[in-house]
Amino acid sequence: MKRHGRNLAASALLAGGILALLGLYYSVIKAGIPYQDAPQELYIQWRAWHEMGSLCLKWGAGLLAAGVLLRILSRKEPPR
Repeated sequence: MKRHGRNLAASALLAGGILALLGLYYSVIKAGIPYQDAPQELYIQWRAWHEMGSLCLKWGAGLLAAGVLLRILSRKEPPR
């Protein structure tokens, strides 16, 4: 049972890290700084990339936190 907790924690940490990196990519590289006085099409494209990056960062941070919590809980030994 303890091994399953460690595997689940490692999976959550890995998935959270990947999602966080993906979110940073979309927020920083793809979206970047918004255009000044941009046409509607460019603004919609920037907004979509920005929202995608924000969503991936939120989910990634949540999964990382869950993975850390599961890792801590799986290390504790039950009282005797």
